[in-house]
Amino acid sequence: MSYEGRSPLRGESSAEHLVLRLRDEIQKLEHQLARLQHGNNPRRFALMETYQTMITTRQELLDQVER
Repeated sequence: MSYEGRSPLRGESSAEHLVLRLRDEIQKLEHQLARLQHGNNPRRFALMETYQTMITTRQELLDQVER
């Protein structure tokens, strides 16, 4: 389910909305990273590192919000 461009529903807190959005983004980034990892192009290494960094930072933010 995509939450892109969706505003929180009445009664839904901004933290809940952020959690849903972060999970959605992480899932998409992980999918894109997996697609890159199946190729043998060495120039993709920097891009794969970028995706991994993006996933890691979003996961850290998600962990903070969920506390």
